[in-house]
Amino acid sequence: MNQFKEEILQTLKDNDGIWRSSSNYVSVKCPFCDQSSSKRHFNIHIHDDAPMIFRCFRARCGVAGVLNKKIARRLGINNKRLLDYIEGEFVKSSKYKTSSEFYSNEYDPEVDEDYVGLLGILSDDTEEYFKSRTNVSAREYQYTFRICDDLHYFYKYNKQRIEFKRIEWLLKSEDMGNKYIYFFNDRYSMVIYRQTNGDRKGKLSLVKNNILYKHKPYTIERSDGMFDITKDVKTLFIAEGVFDIINTYFYLGRNVNGHFIASGGFSATKNIIMDYSKYNYKPHIIIISDDDIPIDVYKKWILKNTDKRISHLDIHYNRNAKDVGDIKTGINLISYKLK
Repeated sequence: MNQFKEEILQTLKDNDGIWRSSSNYVSVKCPFCDQSSSKRHFNIHIHDDAPMIFRCFRARCGVAGVLNKKIARRLGINNKRLLDYIEGEFVKSSKYKTSSEFYSNEYDPEVDEDYVGLLGILSDDTEEYFKSRTNVSAREYQYTFRICDDLHYFYKYNKQRIEFKRIEWLLKSEDMGNKYIYFFNDRYSMVIYRQTNGDRKGKLSLVKNNILYKHKPYTIERSDGMFDITKDVKTLFIAEGVFDIINTYFYLGRNVNGHFIASGGFSATKNIIMDYSKYNYKPHIIIISDDDIPIDVYKKWILKNTDKRISHLDIHYNRNAKDVGDIKTGINLISYKLK
């Protein structure tokens, strides 16, 4: 191994990387998805006779490509001499015909120095906006919640998956100086958008023909929590808006294993429960309700139609506000156990 690659390897090892000499891979924490994990999912191949190819083996991330100086900086490599060498190696290897084979999750972005992960790098404005609503860093949880703030960037590397006409107006709106935060469902077939310097908000299907996935709701899963609410029973949290469900994830379902779904409105709640209970036997349902849905409505329309399919039904309201979508209002729950 040449001197430059030895120094790069040593820097990564000094930053808690683990070297596997049998495979010539060094494993480090992924700069895109491992901020809240103790594991090292990001692997870089370092060998004299090959480009420095990286790949994150976390299924929900899957970022991959040839190491460039932008990503190297995010890995803690700040020596200018090493960064210049990495950039030179990147330029030489970016035309390798096999380079695209290392992209995963069906994404095959053109290898170039602008590629910094599936969702790009969040701006300071987005970080500030998200933190004002949740008191948590968007950058730290970007891949947990699948957050992006540059639709042009996302479209560039996902043209094969997205129907352009569906997002054309949003791209033009970005060009006019409007700023958005985007949340993708786990199939990247639907996006929830919210303007951070205005009032526009809504959701869009990104695909035309795949009926199964085009309206799949925004879902977050936690499987590495400290406990289950009910033994041997799956837990499903439902809230209306994307920030409602994110704050539920952090503050009401903290450390709880389960699924967290943003329903988009009361009318979808019954169908979400019915669909979830097809695959999870008699789940524990917890709904964080907006204050404009009376408890009697849940008794009449939700409990009556789902009673035989669920084990528990809990409804919570926030005394301090209409919902839990803005942490600045605080959370003070009033709760009803309907089953």
